[in-house]
Amino acid sequence: MLKVGILTWYYGANYGAKAQAYALQQIVNGLGYEAIMINYRTPKYNKTNILTNLNFKNKKRHPLLVLKGLIRTLKFSYANSLFKESKRVRNAFEIDSLGLDCIIFGSDAIFNIKHWLFSDMYYGVGICDTSKITYSPSCEYLDPNTELSSECIQSLKAMKALSVRDENTQRLIKNNIGKEAIITSDPTIMYDFEDVDCECVLPENFILIYTFSDWRVYEKSLKMFAEEKSCKIVAVGRTCGWADFSIDGASFRLWVTLFRKAQFIFTDSFHGTVFALKNCKEIILCARPDKQDKIRSLLKDAGVSRTFYDGSIDISKYMNEPIDYEVVGEKMGKLKQDSLNYLKESLTLMEGHKI
Repeated sequence: MLKVGILTWYYGANYGAKAQAYALQQIVNGLGYEAIMINYRTPKYNKTNILTNLNFKNKKRHPLLVLKGLIRTLKFSYANSLFKESKRVRNAFEIDSLGLDCIIFGSDAIFNIKHWLFSDMYYGVGICDTSKITYSPSCEYLDPNTELSSECIQSLKAMKALSVRDENTQRLIKNNIGKEAIITSDPTIMYDFEDVDCECVLPENFILIYTFSDWRVYEKSLKMFAEEKSCKIVAVGRTCGWADFSIDGASFRLWVTLFRKAQFIFTDSFHGTVFALKNCKEIILCARPDKQDKIRSLLKDAGVSRTFYDGSIDISKYMNEPIDYEVVGEKMGKLKQDSLNYLKESLTLMEGHKI
């Protein structure tokens, strides 16, 4: 059985990082290979994970929120039990020494050289004795005219197969090595997560808030909409002072379950948008500068014309035209199949090209 390493931010302390890594692991296993998460972590990963979960101002004035954020970070580390990990490795030589037949680089924003978790290891630099392919990495908002290092360029040219998650990353690759990577879906779109569920007591009707920013500016609008629809407001992954309930330290399983159970989704997150679409929910989208481009790309792929909410109209009017989930199903179904075909063909190719 081919041993396939996956190099991504599976250790990231957020739900999207866990979801994309788990999905790709399960998909690769389902194709008849042995998926192994390569346990390589950038030096500042602990600090980054903590700061991600303490994303609010005046921390000294809010010791309880700090405690909740630290507990949430710890719970994310427990979620690493979802993965089959390699031994801890610290450099390219140790990765090459793992005895893997192939390494998949992706998915997530591992090609964003400005990200706090970035390392040129995520471009495969220095990994010379193991076959390499990519699956849906993203450079996010990075200028596609950015000139990558000569080491990153050399490693990209050595990849046996190249796919990326979005057009911006496709342009970055094209501008640096002259090759056009194909666009494949995020693994979370391909995987059904039927094995991820939990028992929980929830309001019968609720709007789920999953955001990185506070968005208090829309508090009045969302509360008015919730009252119109007889819904409670439930926030997950952070404390929201204006929600009816905040589930700060939700497990990964509960997070997935909440998207299934909610009537509406309020989000500024890429993976929040993915899980809303997967579960055929109506979405109120908010625009964060670091997230909006990849959300737009996802909406385009899904055939959804919904814009970002800016507060200029009532949410009821914003939601006036329902998402056509028949169209979404058709478009996403084709993207899923094309993406699966790419993965199958690339891994089959690796069986005959072991270094």
